[in-house]
Amino acid sequence: MNHHQTDLELHKAAVIFAVNHNVSYAEALKGVIAVAQTESARFSEPKASDDDAQLDRAAKAYAQANGVNYFEALHCVRFDGAASFSEASSSAGAQLLARQPIEIFRAGTYTDNNGIQRTFTLSDVRAIATSYNPQRHEAPLVLGHPRDNKPAYGWVKNLQATHDGRLLMLAEQIEPEFADGVQSGRFKKRSASFYPPNNSDNPTPGNWYLKHVGWLGAQAPAVKGLADASFGMPSNDGAISFEV
Repeated sequence: MNHHQTDLELHKAAVIFAVNHNVSYAEALKGVIAVAQTESARFSEPKASDDDAQLDRAAKAYAQANGVNYFEALHCVRFDGAASFSEASSSAGAQLLARQPIEIFRAGTYTDNNGIQRTFTLSDVRAIATSYNPQRHEAPLVLGHPRDNKPAYGWVKNLQATHDGRLLMLAEQIEPEFADGVQSGRFKKRSASFYPPNNSDNPTPGNWYLKHVGWLGAQAPAVKGLADASFGMPSNDGAISFEV
C-alpha cells in the first residue's frame, strides 16, 4: 500500500469524510492531510511501535465496518476522540464501537423470507432514520435474530441516512465482551430487522421501523456494495431482516 497520497486521493478522502461526518470540506481536507503526513513519517521509521500497530488494526477494522478508505478510517480513530485498541481498559473496544457510525442497511431491492421482492428507496431510508425514536422503541444489538430481542449487548442511540441511501447507526451502552467479538471478526455480518409499516408492534405505523440489529457469524454476503443481501432468519412477529 502506498502511503504517500496524491492530491486526487486526498481530495476524494476529504470529500467522503466531509459528507459522512457533516463537516466542511476545508476541515475534512485539513484532517486528511494531517493523517497522511503523520502516516508518511510513521511508515518511514525503521520499526513501528506496538501502539502504531494497534492503531493500524483499529483503522483497518473501522474501514471494513464502514466501507471507507484507510486514511479516512485512520482519521476517525485518531482525531474523533475514539478509543484506541491499545488502551488497557477492557471497555476500549466498546468505546470505539460506540463512537463510529456503522452501516446496517442500504436502499435497494431485496427478496424477503416469503419470496416477496421489496424495494427501499432513498426516501424510505431517510424515513427510517428520521422516525427512529428510542423513547418509543429502543432497538437492541443482539446476536442472531432472537424473537424477544434478548439478550441485548448494546442499544441503537440514533440512525442517520446518507445522501447515497446508506443507513448508519450510532450505538451506546455496548458490552465490552460483545465489542471484542466484533473487533476480532467473530461477528462480521450485520442484519437489520425491521417492523413493516402495518405491523401491530410497529411504534410508528406507516413507516418501516428498526426492531434490532443482529450480528452474525460466518454467513453468505447480502446487500451489494456492503456484502451481497439476503434475508435473515424468519420471525413469527412479522419483522423482516436484511443481512448487510
